[in-house]
Amino acid sequence: MRPFGTGRRYPLAAVETEYSLWSREVEDEVLPVLRELGGIGFVCRFDARRIEG
Repeated sequence: MRPFGTGRRYPLAAVETEYSLWSREVEDEVLPVLRELGGIGFVCRFDARRIEG
């Protein structure tokens, strides 16, 4: 088994990160870079456990 980062290279298809009313840093830090690079998707992740009921 090869260590991570060696061998074949694959293009980046998507980035997944937390995006919610409480965590909106992605709007300033990640989305502009994805737009600039083009062709890379964004998958938002929301941790529902943060909601206290």
